[in-house]
Amino acid sequence: MLTTIRQSLRQPLQRTARRFASSSSSEKASEAAAKAGKAAQDAAGKAAQLASGVTDRIANAFASYRGPLIYNTRVLGHVFKQVYKAEKLAPPSSFAEIQSAYQTLFNRAKDISYWRNLYSTGEWKKVAIGGLEVYGIFKLGEIIGRRSLIGYKVE
Repeated sequence: MLTTIRQSLRQPLQRTARRFASSSSSEKASEAAAKAGKAAQDAAGKAAQLASGVTDRIANAFASYRGPLIYNTRVLGHVFKQVYKAEKLAPPSSFAEIQSAYQTLFNRAKDISYWRNLYSTGEWKKVAIGGLEVYGIFKLGEIIGRRSLIGYKVE
């Protein structure tokens, strides 16, 4: 089947002599188009069968985990909703809010009196822990991206 697909795909690329006002060339073209269409339908059918087989195997492998997974995701969603309500969180309503938040952050980072105030009040510990959290999330993303805990897999 693959050879017929390859042949039907290569046929338009082959150069042939031009024939004008001939009925046999249009018949050949329609036959070739019909063959290509049939080959494409067969390939699509095979691909759909392969895909359904793979998804069935994955679904069967994780069937026992489905119930607890759905339950735990719903519980996590409810916990996040409660935190969202308790902390009175809200997404930014405009680009100006986002811009002002980052501008405040950068201005504080440049200001030496802000850092002195952090040190004298003991708030520097919270800032340090927040920075470590951000760094940890970044490193976790790198590990996931590399698909390896240490270094890149080189073969």
